[in-house]
Amino acid sequence: MMTIYISVAVLLGLAYFRVQLWLWSLILVVGITVLAYAWGAPAGISVGVAAVAAVAAVLLNVRPLRREVLTRPLF
Repeated sequence: MMTIYISVAVLLGLAYFRVQLWLWSLILVVGITVLAYAWGAPAGISVGVAAVAAVAAVLLNVRPLRREVLTRPLF
């Protein structure tokens, strides 16, 4: 339960200080990796979750790629 409170506090802090998207992504990927390791998840699952988060971060951080893949199809 405390992990959820800390995670929400970190996310609210990032939003409050208007941190750039690339830093949000970096903190998210590192946080997911650390939590998966701390909870004792198997290495394959930890690497898989981190890889999925990293791919999502790349898709959201590269502006032309984000426009083609996400923004244009939706709007």
